[in-house]
Amino acid sequence: MNSSAPAAKVQHLSFSYREGRAEQAIALYRDFSLSFKADSIVAIMGRSGSGKSTLARTLIGDLPVDSGVIAWREDFQETYHVSYVDQSFGDTLHWWHRVWQNLDWPLRKRRWARPERAARVKALLRAFGLTELADSFPRQLSGGERQRLAVARCLSWKPHCLILDEALNALDSDTKRTIIAALRSLATEDKMTVILITHALADTLALADRCVLLGKTPVEILGDFEISLPHPRDENSPEYREAQEPLIEVLRHGYL
Repeated sequence: MNSSAPAAKVQHLSFSYREGRAEQAIALYRDFSLSFKADSIVAIMGRSGSGKSTLARTLIGDLPVDSGVIAWREDFQETYHVSYVDQSFGDTLHWWHRVWQNLDWPLRKRRWARPERAARVKALLRAFGLTELADSFPRQLSGGERQRLAVARCLSWKPHCLILDEALNALDSDTKRTIIAALRSLATEDKMTVILITHALADTLALADRCVLLGKTPVEILGDFEISLPHPRDENSPEYREAQEPLIEVLRHGYL
């Protein structure tokens, strides 16, 4: 295994869809290529309908492509190596299990030893602010608490890659801060690749090491930026404002 190889490569992707009763397919992607560096956090930004979620779903094999290759590195090949979370976070929870059991169940399925399971569950409860709610059922949680649990659950077995498809939308600021801090810490600790699908510049700047801006149809890469700010990030700092300027410029002229 080449540890310096990208986690995933999209090579010459073409994908078309039909809108309504249209007889002719509309090309959303045509000869599109993009790679994702391992052990990094990449934000894919674009307006609604720009193909962000389609890209995510082709990455996990949920959508067949017309042509091209989605190539994961050899140590990312198993289905459990890549974890996917979208806005329908409630679908990933076991409503008949308590909070701690929701985190423990995936580890039991993967035959983790009991001490390792207990340590991992405890760490996740703490990271996502759920310790006091460990014995509650999902139905007893607020929407923000369920979202924290859903993300924590999808990280429980230490997947190599996490894809968040607009999963931070519609969260209150405190919940979002908790999730972003936990994600950043666990991504570093577990050497995890994170792909953040979003239209929110604030979420990108809070979490990502790199931002790829998508636009037009067929989809083009309008901008590809490294974000080298230290963490935690202060949105009032001159460095933060300097980092967001080139992104805002592309958004202003090509994204909106």
